[in-house]
Amino acid sequence: MNAILQKIAHIILIVIFTVSFFGSVISVEAVSYYCPNGGVLDTNSNTCILTPSTPGICPLNWTVAGSICTQVPTTTCNYVAPAGGIIDVSLADAELRTDQDFTCNYTAKICFTIFQDIDADGTYNTGIDPRIAGLAVDLLNNDGVTQVYTQTSSDSGQQCFEPLANITYKVKIPTPPTPFSTTGGNEQTIPITYSSGVVQVAFGYTNGTLSLTSQPSINLATKSVTTANDSSCGVIQDIQVIDTRIGGEGWSVTATVDDFKDTLNNTITLPIANKFSSSPSTVSIVSGVGSNRFPGQTKTVSSITDPFTAMTASPGSGNGTTKVNTNVCQIIDAYGRAGNFATSVLFTVF
Repeated sequence: MNAILQKIAHIILIVIFTVSFFGSVISVEAVSYYCPNGGVLDTNSNTCILTPSTPGICPLNWTVAGSICTQVPTTTCNYVAPAGGIIDVSLADAELRTDQDFTCNYTAKICFTIFQDIDADGTYNTGIDPRIAGLAVDLLNNDGVTQVYTQTSSDSGQQCFEPLANITYKVKIPTPPTPFSTTGGNEQTIPITYSSGVVQVAFGYTNGTLSLTSQPSINLATKSVTTANDSSCGVIQDIQVIDTRIGGEGWSVTATVDDFKDTLNNTITLPIANKFSSSPSTVSIVSGVGSNRFPGQTKTVSSITDPFTAMTASPGSGNGTTKVNTNVCQIIDAYGRAGNFATSVLFTVF
């Protein structure tokens, strides 16, 4: 018997019959074991045995065991996929299932995440990007049309499609959320084999982003100490908002100013309270929809926490790129101290 087994490439087929006398149900499980490098399967220990050509030296992934090499056999599959990729694990009375390989196939999963892509980079960032609940998620078979499974997305926990056959599936969001746009498409094609394991897919959606840039620094006019108050002024150029959000929610750009400090001795300050003023110029609409974008009002700030407004866009407007320049001035008191003074202006868009 052993000699006969060695002639069939050391592949042993174990057939287990389970007979129920209540309904006469017969099921079949088929497992094939393979020993590489010409090894022989020892059916008593279910272990591959190999006698090495050089004693004590075994091939890769084999273990030395005295004068022989041993290895746990690998399992091969029959790759029997059901029609249409739709798994049917039921058995009718006295039915012998040969159309599906229940032992090796169907261990793969496709797990999905539907999320709000905060930074619109197409990648799901755990703890940053919230999941989106309530969306239908379909698993289609390899014709891209026939629905195998469907689920509703949740805002917590992992969701998966299983069991799966050895075919190519398509995961699809049939009704994407609105007014969001996708950062990775509304469907993905996933080839599955018995060894695929857990395949993760993610679908990101964004309502766009709101970003702000400005000139990094400016120099105000140099002034001399005099017997009268004077003003040192300059222009902050290209304060720019880029709004890619859908729906035109509107926005506002504000700024706060710190006290001026001597660059050589930061304990020496020029207070900005009631001395620093801003006067935005005309807004420039570079691109986008909606004309209701306005410069802020001329203002003298009362403290370092009192913001001034550079420009605004009304609700229903502001989508695209908008720029404004802002004139700023600092009053220099009479008989003030000479020095090089600097401050920071923090712009915020919301």
